[in-house]
Amino acid sequence: MVLITVLLSALFLLFGWAVWHQSNGGNRLGKLGKYVIDIATIPNALLESAEAKSPVWETNKTKQTTNFVSHQPDSGYLLIPAYDKTHKQFVIKLFSLAAKQTVHTWIPDLKAIAKLNEGKGIALEADLLQPISFKTQHPILTSDKGLIIKGGYGLMKLNKDSKIEWFSAGNFHHATEQDHEGNYWTAGMINPTALDTNLFPKVKDDAIVKFNPQGEVLFKKSIASILIENGAMYLLAGIGLYEEDMIHVNDVQPVLVNTTYAQQGDVFINIRNRSTLILYSPATNKIKWLQTGPWSNEHDVSLIDSVRIGVLGNNVIRHGKKRFQFIHGYNSFYIYNFATKQVDTPYNAIMRKYDIATKSEGRICILKNGDLFIEESNNGRLMRVNDNQPVWSYMEIIDKTNVSILGWSRYYERLPW
Repeated sequence: MVLITVLLSALFLLFGWAVWHQSNGGNRLGKLGKYVIDIATIPNALLESAEAKSPVWETNKTKQTTNFVSHQPDSGYLLIPAYDKTHKQFVIKLFSLAAKQTVHTWIPDLKAIAKLNEGKGIALEADLLQPISFKTQHPILTSDKGLIIKGGYGLMKLNKDSKIEWFSAGNFHHATEQDHEGNYWTAGMINPTALDTNLFPKVKDDAIVKFNPQGEVLFKKSIASILIENGAMYLLAGIGLYEEDMIHVNDVQPVLVNTTYAQQGDVFINIRNRSTLILYSPATNKIKWLQTGPWSNEHDVSLIDSVRIGVLGNNVIRHGKKRFQFIHGYNSFYIYNFATKQVDTPYNAIMRKYDIATKSEGRICILKNGDLFIEESNNGRLMRVNDNQPVWSYMEIIDKTNVSILGWSRYYERLPW
């Protein structure tokens, strides 16, 4: 027994040294070193598989048991970024509402994305490209059956086979929208910032970014600089205590047609952390219109017609980076009329009826027949609703109790090809 104990102790010491040696870059074990590390990580891997829950999962609050529940026919399509339990990562699905099934799936190659970031001098967060936590936001289809995606890991186009056609390094986030010239607008970061860091220490300098179909950046401008240069610095440093994430842009919506109140080339910018919207002209660097509230911590500016815009008001109070409290329990869809300068919330009854309540993120737009297309992002639910009943509901079911959160889906009446 003593001899066995001594031998086992020696083996454990030898194995411990081997793990330490290999983990610290040693190569004296040759090919054997890889197997040493694999063996050493088995207990941790088993523990993780038993206990880990993806940060892109959420509890199924509606108890929906199948991905798609339909009450009325719809001939459109959904473009859905969500975690897929088969592929074990975020993917992008093109779902036919008529066929009631996924007709195509894009699967981003996380290793290829990581390799493209090598040598770019960009420090990626550790979990950005991990399958369990990877996320992409608001992808958009291209006419050649490709897809543009983005995140803190860069901006890129995937072809129909999910191969990367072009890549632009940097931090790109939130919405992506196409303008009247076929270029795209999204949000980005200015790093390092050109702002005065004595006034704005550790600032997250959000920017608006315009890029062409080849991924070349055509325009990039700090939103804080836009406000300062237009006499609105008070929004950054004159209301309450200073916070590093003072902008938190989540939508840059280009104006597609000339109207009395806006021209092609102008963009609406949503500044969530100031509950403020602005209409900005990149051509002249002028803010044409600015309004704070009545929306609160809002998302998703949408163009309704020549005089109206719609705004998803999350209606929350922020108590910290990830802690939010509803003001009255549900979201609102605010409609601002430039002709009358009035704000209405005509869909509040629908929002209450269907319990539309995402504390952050979220998408809403009015479809041609007056129905609402809604993404309740945090709760993983897509809906088309009207005054009478839901037309359909979609959730990406993971298991009996969990669904995937959504990365800003799109409704297409018809596909762009």
